[in-house]
Amino acid sequence: MIELIRRSRPLLGTFVEISVEDEGYSDEIVTQAFAVIESVHHLMSFHEPDSELSLLNKSKNKTFELSQHTAVVLRLARYLSYKSHGLFNCMVGDRLIDAGVLPNHKQTLRSESTTLSDLHLKARKATCLKSVNISLDGIAKGYAVDSAVKSLRDQGVRAGLVNAGGDLRVFGDLSVPVQLRTSPAKAAGVLELNDIAMATTWVSAEANSDYPSLVVSTLKDRFPQQGTWSVLAPSAWLADGLTKVACLAGAKERASLVRSLGGKIVVAGELT
Repeated sequence: MIELIRRSRPLLGTFVEISVEDEGYSDEIVTQAFAVIESVHHLMSFHEPDSELSLLNKSKNKTFELSQHTAVVLRLARYLSYKSHGLFNCMVGDRLIDAGVLPNHKQTLRSESTTLSDLHLKARKATCLKSVNISLDGIAKGYAVDSAVKSLRDQGVRAGLVNAGGDLRVFGDLSVPVQLRTSPAKAAGVLELNDIAMATTWVSAEANSDYPSLVVSTLKDRFPQQGTWSVLAPSAWLADGLTKVACLAGAKERASLVRSLGGKIVVAGELT
């Protein structure tokens, strides 16, 4: 049985736990993994007016130089949007501002109607053809978890767990029991995870203390289905993004669409 050493810090608007095997452990290794998560947070935070994402949102018709992390996440967001037929959409910052979930750093009225075609990416350069409000909240936390796992593995850690408030990834020869919930306060069984990622999004009609997430859609015939959406996937960024796809997809297509994108929906401890 693998003995784990656990460390926790407040990051990403939640508490992030990093657990690694005892053998070969050092504080420096875990500190570097936390630093990677903190870097991703500061780059892609919509709440911080001087984050790289906020500066990109203010850069209409200008070529903007991106960090490697932000360039990768924007490409992943664009890929998932294309593959999910627009169910996943990072161009919804305006709607979240209107709902009072995100701050309006521009201090302006709603931006122009935008789509991902209004964002041009070439290597690490981005150009916004319209005034945009890109939000990467639906994918960046999962990406931060994956980045921390990569940091740990690059430093020789063979097994462990990174958990960012429900977006988690288990790696190596390790089996971890995870408590499933039908709401933040109601348990629904336990699932054993091994070398896989899981993300959970709780969806309500409006954001509140019990259901802090707010999922919105730009598609006229798609509305977020209330409830708890948990998805397994090989990487945390994908599991994170697919929870939004799951809650917006039609009931008949939901499971097959998520499977086609590399994930599996967890329902009361069962996989679909």
